[in-house]
Amino acid sequence: MRKTTFTFFLIAVSIFNCCKKDLNSYVLGIDIQSSFNQDSVQVFVDGQSLINRRLQTNYVLGVCNIAGQTTTTKIGGNYEIKVIINNTTIKTETFSLNNNLYIGVNYS
Repeated sequence: MRKTTFTFFLIAVSIFNCCKKDLNSYVLGIDIQSSFNQDSVQVFVDGQSLINRRLQTNYVLGVCNIAGQTTTTKIGGNYEIKVIINNTTIKTETFSLNNNLYIGVNYS
C-alpha cells in the first residue's frame, strides 16, 4: 500500500512539474496605428477574432482611438496573425510568443 501511494505521489508531482513549464502566459497586444480612414479592419490570431471594426486614425497622434487596441493573454508558443482590411487586403504572418509582445498594424 505504501509503495502504491508513494508511486502515485511521484507521478502526480512529475506531471505537475512538466505542465508547469508549459503554462507560461504572456500578454499579446494589438494596436491599430497609422493611415486608416474609416476602413474595415479584422485581426485574427490563430483564427480567433480580436478586432472587427471600422476604424479611423487620428493623424496628429498616428494611432486609432481605444477601439483600435486590444490585449489578450496567450500561452507561449507559435501563433499566426491575419489582418484583413476592407475585405480585400490580407496579410498573414507567424510569430513566436515567449515574452509580452505588442504588435502595431499600419496601412498604406
